[in-house]
Amino acid sequence: MTRKAKTIWIAAVLLLAGAGTLFAVYISAKPFEMTTTDTAWAEYFRQGRLRRGADQQLFDLTGKSVGIADFPAGHNVDNSGGPGRNQRQLIIDLPADDTLRMDRYLMAYCGRSDRVGVATGYLVEFVRRKEGWRAVYDVSIPSSYSRKYLLFHMDSKVRQMDLVVKYWRGPMGKAVMTFDGPFEAGKSVAARELPAMKVTAATMGTEGVLKIEGSTYFHWSQVNGYDAKGRRYDADLLHGNPQYYPGDFLEFHGVKLGDLVAVTCTEEANEVVFNNVPLELPAQP
Repeated sequence: MTRKAKTIWIAAVLLLAGAGTLFAVYISAKPFEMTTTDTAWAEYFRQGRLRRGADQQLFDLTGKSVGIADFPAGHNVDNSGGPGRNQRQLIIDLPADDTLRMDRYLMAYCGRSDRVGVATGYLVEFVRRKEGWRAVYDVSIPSSYSRKYLLFHMDSKVRQMDLVVKYWRGPMGKAVMTFDGPFEAGKSVAARELPAMKVTAATMGTEGVLKIEGSTYFHWSQVNGYDAKGRRYDADLLHGNPQYYPGDFLEFHGVKLGDLVAVTCTEEANEVVFNNVPLELPAQP
């Protein structure tokens, strides 16, 4: 082997070794971190717990066992989440605040800082207990994801995940659209910010609803209704029967339409980001 060829060979070996070391560091587990826009409630979220599917064992957000659950996992929950997936529950206990509403969706990522392998979690339980509110999200995370490393695509096993939770509390905040009540049958109310967008009080069956007049492109899943005491209520977006109820409607839960004084769409929310949450949890004893 010539000196030049030997030099090239040594350089290639060193390059591969260095790349391997960097890759090993890159995929290694990182410590749990949490950031939030609402520092006053940070500790409540930091005390969140994890559950592996229907198992009774609970873990903290670093993967340490913290005891046995005193409540069922809920319906349609198993340990697998389906082929190639892992099902987890995130349980968060929060104070008894009547202005609190959790977003129905949780965003999950399995690529850490580069945010790849997105999945969606769902709020399956939000109940008022003597101690306060309990929110439970179900999330199904893929077992592996594909990423590009140098010139190659590689399948990486998912060991950690990032979870993003949004919620609203306190006074009504700034929103993309705000509709001011009262909401009276047949009367259209225009949004403060976008007058072309309107809602009209109507009846669907026996329930009072708001008919949307304008684009449904906006995030109508992020709707808050307010009563005179400042309490928040969520709503379902309903697609009416073209023959009997043509159009799209908002149906609110736990409050009569006539008791609402305002409705917001895509209101600014508090956000909590859980980084490097372990997906691999110790086996249940």
